[in-house]
Amino acid sequence: MSSAGGAGQPQIRLQLNEQTQVLVDGRQGSPADIAEGSQVRASYQDIGGEPTALRVDVTSRGLGTGGSQDPGTQSQDPGSQNQDGQFQQ
Repeated sequence: MSSAGGAGQPQIRLQLNEQTQVLVDGRQGSPADIAEGSQVRASYQDIGGEPTALRVDVTSRGLGTGGSQDPGTQSQDPGSQNQDGQFQQ
């Protein structure tokens, strides 16, 4: 998975593993559910020298950026970082 990044955002290629949590429009999904061009937000951590996604939140086209999750309830692992961008295979 790689991020195209927004204006001024770095492009980052993330590895996915069996522990990566994928949510599509707030529902449990899998890496196969991430379509090219989807808007994603990923939390990742350097594991073994590779940036590895811990969690990927996918917003389907046409739904905008609003979601049903309360942003105040989301937690981050210390040492993890966020990256917004579009998914590219």
